[in-house]
Amino acid sequence: MCPGVANRWSGRGLPPDIHADLVGTLFGTVGSFVSGIVGGLTVPALAWFRTGDDAFLLCSAILIAFSAMRIAVFVAHRRGGPEAWRLRATQWEIAYAVGGVGFMTTVGVLGAMTLDGRHDPITALYGAVSVLGCAGSLAGRNAGRPLIVVAQSLGLFVPVTVALILRLDPWYWGLALILILVLTSVLSTTKFLNVVLVSALLAGRESRHRGQQLGIALDSMTHGLCMAASDGSITVLNQRLRDAFDLSDAAPPATLDDLAKSIAASCDMPAETVEPFAATFHRYAGGREPRHWTETLGSRIFLFRSQPMESGGSVVVVEDVTEARRSAQQIEYLAHFDPLTGLVNRYQFHQRLGLALTAAAARHDIALLAIDLDRFKEVNDTQGHPAGDALLRQVAQRLEALSDPSIIVARFGGDEFQILLNPVPPGLSAETFAREVIERISEPYLVEGQAVSIGASIGIAIAPEDGRDGDELLRRADMALYGAKALSRGTALRFTPDMDVVLHRRRQTERELRDALTTGQITVFYQPMVDIRTGRVSACEALVRWHHPERGLVRPDDFIPVAEECGLIADLGLFVLRRACEDALLWPSDVRVSVNVSPRQFLLQRDLVDRILQILAETGLPPQRLEIELTESALLETNTVLSGLVEAGVRISLDDFGTGYSSLSYLRLFTIHKIKIDRSFVRIGDPASLAIIEAVAFIARTLDIELVVEGVETEDQLKIMAERRICLIQGYLFSRPKPLRDILPMLDGTLDISASILRAVA
Repeated sequence: MCPGVANRWSGRGLPPDIHADLVGTLFGTVGSFVSGIVGGLTVPALAWFRTGDDAFLLCSAILIAFSAMRIAVFVAHRRGGPEAWRLRATQWEIAYAVGGVGFMTTVGVLGAMTLDGRHDPITALYGAVSVLGCAGSLAGRNAGRPLIVVAQSLGLFVPVTVALILRLDPWYWGLALILILVLTSVLSTTKFLNVVLVSALLAGRESRHRGQQLGIALDSMTHGLCMAASDGSITVLNQRLRDAFDLSDAAPPATLDDLAKSIAASCDMPAETVEPFAATFHRYAGGREPRHWTETLGSRIFLFRSQPMESGGSVVVVEDVTEARRSAQQIEYLAHFDPLTGLVNRYQFHQRLGLALTAAAARHDIALLAIDLDRFKEVNDTQGHPAGDALLRQVAQRLEALSDPSIIVARFGGDEFQILLNPVPPGLSAETFAREVIERISEPYLVEGQAVSIGASIGIAIAPEDGRDGDELLRRADMALYGAKALSRGTALRFTPDMDVVLHRRRQTERELRDALTTGQITVFYQPMVDIRTGRVSACEALVRWHHPERGLVRPDDFIPVAEECGLIADLGLFVLRRACEDALLWPSDVRVSVNVSPRQFLLQRDLVDRILQILAETGLPPQRLEIELTESALLETNTVLSGLVEAGVRISLDDFGTGYSSLSYLRLFTIHKIKIDRSFVRIGDPASLAIIEAVAFIARTLDIELVVEGVETEDQLKIMAERRICLIQGYLFSRPKPLRDILPMLDGTLDISASILRAVA
């Protein structure tokens, strides 16, 4: 037999599990097994009774021995269980083959004996029927293992065929030929059945494998899933859905109605709402159109999506959206409310003020009160920021107690609050209300077990008399506030025209600043941030400078607020950004440029992110080399639009860290790449400031955020920072802000860092 045929008949190369299944088919046909044994034992017994030939008794004994052996193997196989016989399939196959081949060979010899001329035709007929009967069952019962069929067939047919040929009679030779044809038919049938059987087992194996993969995939989904037939019966229910609603594996719901009721029961749904919920669930889940709906079940929120299938029925996906909804609500809340006090924030107050002025249309007076707390900074500095935060919350509570639907209270940041009276209540002047606010705020507080006393100063502006525009009204309320604080603490002062002198001065600055932007008076200086481990500059902060032809160098503190108020900050900011990006192209490729962006720019230019990305594209500066600096108070109002910059690769730097009130929550909620510790903390011998610096440094290292300390001016300060493993330093010790031509030599070289500093930072 050639190797290919041998492999085909022997089954070599089949997977072990398929081989085991094929061996198992040998033991599955109990009826043919028993009838074959009985038939095989009957023939020699009848032949002996008819002929008296003791040779038939010997055949009977041999057949009884093989039958006993086969029965023992069959019984042992049944008792062993599937796992036992699958692990030892080859041994079971050999045991079966020995008994089967021995039995059939004995039957073949018996058939040959009945053809002896000494015996009558009836005896020969018994032998022939016995042989043909056994042959008929070989292919059907043993097709799983063709080699056994071959061995049994040869044992069965060869003795009879030889006996027929030895009769030397052509008529007997014809019978021998017929037996050979029967043998060929048996083997051909065996081959066909084996192919069908193996193909079926392989297909079943693949189907089970795919089913297991599908089951694993379904159970690994983050969402719950069920599939239902067109009659509402559930065909698939994954583990995630079972876990979400504590569905029992022992008695899973059989229909969509059962599933809805099981969900209701697991969530302790009130009895009167179960039926409406089940009806809605069945209508949506079993409908012919895609649907999605949300259900609040207990303390959780679930989103259900139903998708009909072409073949009928539907797929229902269940997602627990509780955390997503809460996060969205938190983000929405943070976008409109101050996280410390819960009051309306600057952005929301601007919107409400604009709506109020538009709706009022001069029909009634609207008063705006700008509030600044007196002596708050003393409390914050002496008792710490937690105490300051607690005090601000108590102030907010007192202001909220004054509010009603016509009064809006907001916190703009720090200790700055705003109150909008829309309208001013009849019979109550804004000044009277402001004095009541001052009295409320000035009452003593209990903060962390200590009595605290503060006050408040208020500036008042009233529309439409003092302005019809929200920004104008805010400016005039601020001017009145400055006048109140200059006059005396604890004073409420309304805007008056003589205060417009200050406004006139600011407007003059505004006009001159507009000219400065077009006449080349505005330039950009750079202050380096030095990595003291290498002595090289890692980044430079871009700082705007105004060289006035008459007033000389104008301080940024004198013109930046004006630029923010009049809207010039947008053009000024883009000018600085473009110049900084252009200049940075002349620097080494590993040196970044840091540009301050005012939150006012985001309010004035809704497309500011697109403009920044456009400048990067036009100048060719890689986004990774640009850092946008924002203060803590500005980050919350602008974070919702910063994601576009972060996705493009631009880095976000948090400036003046530690001077706000929610620093740690910012680090957790927002994407921050760099923290800049305010210069006010760099004080030698101040344990509180050093403790804060150490804490911030630890947090920055843990969150993998770069840390820069500003305002380092002496070697002693530098050594203190180095001992705390703070490597990025900005301050006069290394360089004051300088124009581009003076800063370039620093970028190409290495600064001399003393050995003691290097040891401290190592």
